[in-house]
Amino acid sequence: MEHQLGEQCRLFPASFWLAPYPEVDLEVNVKELEAEAGKDCHFCQFLAAWRMKGDISEFCSYKIRKLDWSMPLGGPRGLIYFGLSLEIRDPWPQFLDEGEDLHKLIEWRRQNTSQKCGTLFSPVRLSAHFGEAATRSYPYQLRFDVTDSLIWLRDTEKKSPGRSSSASCEAMEYSVALMKMWISRCEQKHGDACRAALTAQDFIPTRLLDLEAFKRGKPFTYRDDIKLVNLRLDTIGHNDRQPSYLTLSHCWGPPEKRPATTTRASLVANMNRILFSSLPKTFQDAVEITRRLGQRYLWIDSLCIIQDDEADWAHEASLMAKVYTHSYCTLAALSSSDSSQGLNMVRPDFLLNHEIRGNQHDKYRVQAWKGTRSGWSGEYYTSRDRSPLRYRAWTLQERELSTRTIHFGHQQLLWECMEGKACTQHPWPLFDRGQMTLRKAMASTSEIVVYQPKEMRMKWQNLVEEYSGRSLTIPTDKLIALSGIAQSYQVLFPNAKYVAGLWSTHMPQCLLWASPDRSARRASEYIAPSWSWASLNSSSSIKFLPELFFQPDNGFPEVEDMKGSPKHNDPYSALTEATLTLRNALLVQFDSEIKRLDEVSRFSGGPEEEDKNLGVLTKYDVVAGLAYLDDADELLHGTGELVCLVIGIEDVGGDTRKTPVEHHYAGEWEFCLEGLLLRRVVQDDASTCTYRRVGIARYIPEHFRAGLEPGRITLI
Repeated sequence: MEHQLGEQCRLFPASFWLAPYPEVDLEVNVKELEAEAGKDCHFCQFLAAWRMKGDISEFCSYKIRKLDWSMPLGGPRGLIYFGLSLEIRDPWPQFLDEGEDLHKLIEWRRQNTSQKCGTLFSPVRLSAHFGEAATRSYPYQLRFDVTDSLIWLRDTEKKSPGRSSSASCEAMEYSVALMKMWISRCEQKHGDACRAALTAQDFIPTRLLDLEAFKRGKPFTYRDDIKLVNLRLDTIGHNDRQPSYLTLSHCWGPPEKRPATTTRASLVANMNRILFSSLPKTFQDAVEITRRLGQRYLWIDSLCIIQDDEADWAHEASLMAKVYTHSYCTLAALSSSDSSQGLNMVRPDFLLNHEIRGNQHDKYRVQAWKGTRSGWSGEYYTSRDRSPLRYRAWTLQERELSTRTIHFGHQQLLWECMEGKACTQHPWPLFDRGQMTLRKAMASTSEIVVYQPKEMRMKWQNLVEEYSGRSLTIPTDKLIALSGIAQSYQVLFPNAKYVAGLWSTHMPQCLLWASPDRSARRASEYIAPSWSWASLNSSSSIKFLPELFFQPDNGFPEVEDMKGSPKHNDPYSALTEATLTLRNALLVQFDSEIKRLDEVSRFSGGPEEEDKNLGVLTKYDVVAGLAYLDDADELLHGTGELVCLVIGIEDVGGDTRKTPVEHHYAGEWEFCLEGLLLRRVVQDDASTCTYRRVGIARYIPEHFRAGLEPGRITLI
């Protein structure tokens, strides 16, 4: 939909609109500007929207000017601000110093402090975006975009069948055009990182939804029924070439809003026909968008996995990594908390949408819309109410493993592939080739060699920290919902063994994790061994402790054996048991009872709420360190030999983030021991030293390790 430029604005040289530096400042006549605005020139309407109290035309001249041009530019597409400025000349109008209301409307900058002159900038500042940045405090923004990035003209003859709302129709048309542009650019211009997974021809999901199963002649409608198919059994005329398919990432919602599913009872019926009208709104939107993008097949977990068949569910869960990795594109219902809310699509409320021509006949599209600009991160990393999908554990791997994802946010669409990100208000992809991500590394394993093991370990730990803070309806799914990522990332850690969310080559540092949730409890039903973060039910993200100061000459624990017993024949998934055997283990022994803070310290007012998981370690009734417990019940019910498995040495003197309690117990030490707090498990074989983790031990005097001999222990 074109929005008009006036006669004067159409005469502006292309260099004014496009040049990244303020090469052109255009002086304008205020009366002519307002006249053009009255003739529906949208650019002039922006500029004329600002009014000042009083007539100051005798003191100033109006110029359309590029502002803030000195900020860094990202190649040919940097960031430029345009604004209507008033250059104030002497004599300085007296009311400019007195008008309180005026200062609420304008920002003034004194260009020369030796003279009483300056520039007043309109609060209606317009911006042309050629790179990723945010301006949040202005009511209007102006965007410039190369035409081949986005061409959308309203077509009144192509309305979505069954949609009564013209606004909804326009939003769908605009959104689909934007998606097609992103996908096309990714296919044509991106490198191996985006192409590798999509060119593989060795995988197809067990079941897919066939969106053309009931296509009957022309015109084809977007609301035709669908059915479930098994492409390995059906003959569909693809000449043995694996067909492409889309995937849907969505929140299931509470039990009362459970989405459409396939069960053993409904499998045959779903493979015959699924009525479009029976699908929840999110599924309907996904079907329509898939069809509009020219694709025939769609994968939705609740319909493509038999939900009440444990064997089928376990098998399909083990294939999850491949399902999303090889997907043509994933549609993510970012702003929908259940399947009834649909895929949110919003067409920008354009105030200006005009095509101009630059040098060498290049075409550009000038667009402006109401409201402040929201960047990619601001839209994705928003509140739980606005982006509920981001807070679900299952959906992390769906995002991490997908080669391309379109997120349907609260206010705009977000694009993400392995080489760039984009959004509705900034549609051209932003490239960040300098940053290695785990997802990108999977597609180009040769790049891994430039990264140190420490950096790769920290990347995995960051991923686990985000995952552990997400909600999970069934706690026993904790390792299953991460298994797809773990399976895919094996290529990044080729010599490592994976058990219960941890990698053998990341030992022993990865054992130092803790939860800030004081109500955390050890899972009653077996999920993972005590030494794994997955064994703890917590409402907060677990955190890995910062790097310690290690002394290799004195040694620290080394992995001798690390094994788990899979529950469903998938080593990356659920477990029935797991053990970790360490050699060269140095154990500092304590009194078996962990004391409360108020029992042994000047903090006699009783433990505060945040200190309920904090206890005091003693050795021969002398304070010997602090215990950060995984489960506060250990303070009351813990029995058995208590030891600290020394992992490293902590620079206590250089730590300025200690709490008053920590500062008190750290004393005057410069360095203290730190490690896992363990309790001995009594077993029939007394010769085997077997322990369970109960927490983290810190601020242990370094001299406690003197005379100790390292040994071999097993953790369960």
